[in-house]
Amino acid sequence: MTENDSSNQFLAILKKDIKLVFTKKNLIFMFIIPFTIIAVLTALPMMFNDSYTFEMTISIRSADIGSAELHVNGTSYNINLGQEAINKMSALFRNNPEVIIKLTTSRDGALNSSYGFYFPSNFLDTTFDGQSSYEFRTVSDSGTRAGMYFAQAMTMIDETIEDRMLFLNNVSDMPDVEPDQYIPPPVEQEGWSSDTLSLAVPFGYAILLFVSMSISMGKNFGFGKEREDGTLETMLTITRKRSHIVLSKILVGVMGAFLSITAYFAGSLIGGLPALLGDDIIDDFSLILSLNAILSGNGILLLLSIVFCLSLAITMLIVFETTLKKPLADTIGIPVVILLGMLFFFPIVINPQSTLFITYINPFHWIYHPIMALIDGSFGWIDGLFLALFIGLFALLIVIATKAIEREKVIYS
Repeated sequence: MTENDSSNQFLAILKKDIKLVFTKKNLIFMFIIPFTIIAVLTALPMMFNDSYTFEMTISIRSADIGSAELHVNGTSYNINLGQEAINKMSALFRNNPEVIIKLTTSRDGALNSSYGFYFPSNFLDTTFDGQSSYEFRTVSDSGTRAGMYFAQAMTMIDETIEDRMLFLNNVSDMPDVEPDQYIPPPVEQEGWSSDTLSLAVPFGYAILLFVSMSISMGKNFGFGKEREDGTLETMLTITRKRSHIVLSKILVGVMGAFLSITAYFAGSLIGGLPALLGDDIIDDFSLILSLNAILSGNGILLLLSIVFCLSLAITMLIVFETTLKKPLADTIGIPVVILLGMLFFFPIVINPQSTLFITYINPFHWIYHPIMALIDGSFGWIDGLFLALFIGLFALLIVIATKAIEREKVIYS
């Protein structure tokens, strides 16, 4: 058989297996049902719970001491720009239950909140000297509802300055307003950052959930399905390179994994779409990974790593199917995969950075820890070792399944 004939035969086997994945039954169970369930369960809290309403608090501290300013007609007026800006903001949002204006007693109280303004003691003096400056803090983009409200609040500061310059008839001396965005200094701490740790347990649970799903996927288009349909012996008889059968099953396993996980992500996104209008509540509408995590730059990384874990689980099941008799494969293979998933997940619930030996030897930990380290920016040599172990195990399982099927042991099991 020429190399071209061998390639054509592999493509024919792969095409047959892909048809198994895209049968009506499999599409319903792998994509449509998970998508629908996740979308409905994600949307339900918004439909029936009034407590999930948008609300933001703008914290303000004005240390502006103000001063007496002279009108061109010779009259002196006491002006406090900081307080007047606060008054304008309060008036703007007085009838808006979604925005709360909160006065604080310190600069830290204002700038260490999610949304805040701080007017320094010389705010008025610098403004009338031609260079107005104040500090602000926001955690939202301008395209969000919170970002829109915050921009309106900033506009009130500009209007306060402009109104006072007009009142004093100093239009020609209109100052440049240069707000300074406050960025909190990084907090020194051991281990992963708080943002990374907030992803750790949901990410681990997602791995456990989808690894559990691998069992039904394996039954739908794995070697067990070939046995039930009576096509396995025929495939082994007509196929020159038996490794093509294993590789085809693994490829369609990855494809099925991607479909199932995409269904979850898509269902979470569609079900939580109304929450996107208010970014402060976006994290409340998720069953596992938050919408913020899914839509962030880390979303693709998390998706691919879950696909890798699910693909590894499917490959494990293929090894059991090709090396053991069917009853024994079902008795041992499925519990082993589930047990590995649980032994991976429960230690990280207690400590996401667990250093237990039972965690370090778990193959799902070998992809989990490097991904978390990449997101955290603390990828080290141990993470490189974990990745090498994961890739090595994946390759070894493929070799074992290929050798087993080449010996045709699977025919007689």
